[in-house]
Amino acid sequence: MALGSHGEPRVLLPLDPKRTPRRLDAGAAIDWHVRKLGSRTKGTLFLDLGCKSPALEEVFAELVQSIVRRVGSGLDSVDATTAVLREFRELLVPKPQEAVDRTTIAGLLGELLVLKQLLRISADGWRSWLGADGDRHDFVNAANALEVKASTRSSTSHVQIHGIEQLEPPRDGTLHLLHVRLDADPAGPVALAALVDEVLALASDPGAIRNALNTQGCTDPHDVNWNRHRFRLHSWNLYAVNEGFPRLAPSILASRACPPGVSAVSYRLDLALAGDFLRAESELQALMKRLCA
Repeated sequence: MALGSHGEPRVLLPLDPKRTPRRLDAGAAIDWHVRKLGSRTKGTLFLDLGCKSPALEEVFAELVQSIVRRVGSGLDSVDATTAVLREFRELLVPKPQEAVDRTTIAGLLGELLVLKQLLRISADGWRSWLGADGDRHDFVNAANALEVKASTRSSTSHVQIHGIEQLEPPRDGTLHLLHVRLDADPAGPVALAALVDEVLALASDPGAIRNALNTQGCTDPHDVNWNRHRFRLHSWNLYAVNEGFPRLAPSILASRACPPGVSAVSYRLDLALAGDFLRAESELQALMKRLCA
């Protein structure tokens, strides 16, 4: 066992020169190399494993203990490491998910982009992320609510609204809608795995973030199905949802509710008709600070 140059925990496992792995499915949080240590003539080959995520150091220690036990029982280092990695993965990660559509990925990315900004203000900023729990609005803190809508074409001004109450402000509070425009780009910097890693590193409770992702069906942010699409952030625009804003909501219906027998209302909103409600970037930053208060 050792500490790496950045203080990360590492382990060296001796290798049979005839069995050096060319590929090891170790996951995104484990760094691995084959190293030769010692003199040029009498050097020994080692499999060098390191933990890249400080939040997972305890789990890494358990993984190393399991590998060492397998080596002690007679397995070579490659077989022991491969077997333990496979068993940990089968225990913690479900079978590969079905392909996730681009709209679903973009919607989650939009919320995570906002969450990252909140966490830069406060490590506890994740507490206002309620949309993952099925709440009416994505982010809520006291009287402040924010609904996030993502579009996968920078040219579109249309967003889909789910439910008659989604654009209803909280009682005695305010509601804003943030339209996040993402351009599809196979080499773009916005991808789920990388964004989730950033968010986990910033949050005071990474476990709460993982639980929230699970509720949205994203049990493994590094799954290839959640990373099939990459994007580039084109822009985001903030709108104040108040009197006159184009929407369906209980407060503007005569009956204050849907007629009997009508439910699961979903409609398309054209934000090109909401220009009078557009707010400056400074107001977005002020709102984010209120969501973290």
